[in-house]
Amino acid sequence: MRAHVFKACLALCMVLIMGAALQERFPIHRPTTIFHGGGRIYAPMVIRMMSPAVDAELRAMGVSRRHLLEWRDRHPTAALRHLWSMEEEDQRTCARIARYILRQNRAITPELAWVEAAALVHYSAKYGAPVELAVAVANTESHFSPESLSSYGAMGVMQVVWRIHHGLLQANGILSGEELHNPDRGIAAGCLLLGRYLRAEGDTREALGRYAGGSVEAYCGKVEGYVDRFRRLVAEGGTSRGM
Repeated sequence: MRAHVFKACLALCMVLIMGAALQERFPIHRPTTIFHGGGRIYAPMVIRMMSPAVDAELRAMGVSRRHLLEWRDRHPTAALRHLWSMEEEDQRTCARIARYILRQNRAITPELAWVEAAALVHYSAKYGAPVELAVAVANTESHFSPESLSSYGAMGVMQVVWRIHHGLLQANGILSGEELHNPDRGIAAGCLLLGRYLRAEGDTREALGRYAGGSVEAYCGKVEGYVDRFRRLVAEGGTSRGM
């Protein structure tokens, strides 16, 4: 009798251990809640396997996929929640951007780097801006610091000026200037503007000039330099361990 009980307990322990491992590899997502006209629409997310590049980068940062799940739960409305439903190439891009952010600004934590990386990938695609250009603009504007505030009133990672763009931002769900200091919302605002300027001007340098509102040559030179820096990091491969 005791042997049967022992075997049953052992089997239960194995099931629990395997369940925890599967949850980390294939996390169960709560449905995405979309509010529309006072009602709710529940949109289930497509779950894909995580790119090995994500796991390699997490290990190099001294964290694990369990931390990634915790960060997702701490930022439930941020684009990080889309990481598990992204194509594998976009997941790899998130990993590269997170590495790049940590390399450019050592004051940023891995959690913030991944929140910002996912936002840059998601919103650049949503608003039609090349992701490497969005990354370079964020680096130029604030070195990825969401608390940045200029004397002109530019705020957040992408240094967006609320008093100038509040109408457009409110129409796209960014309801106050303080939200620009939220890393996800601030990046959404910057990618929104950048995408609109690119479509309106049909030229990257002219679009950057409108974004900066100042010296086109000086600003474009900085942005282009950061685009090249990001490309070099992607080309060299490796992980954050080599920072």
